[in-house]
Amino acid sequence: MPRKRYKEFCWRCQVLPDSEDAILLSYLQNHPFFSFQETILPLIKARWLLA
Repeated sequence: MPRKRYKEFCWRCQVLPDSEDAILLSYLQNHPFFSFQETILPLIKARWLLA
């Protein structure tokens, strides 16, 4: 049986260092309980499903 390969995804986002977006991204990247992937993917799916 062939092994399934994972898709790699790299997201690059440039924000001003002291902006609200930078604070939010920093919080999501350094969350103590959830990984960035576990946090971001459901949000992207929720937004994408609305479109």
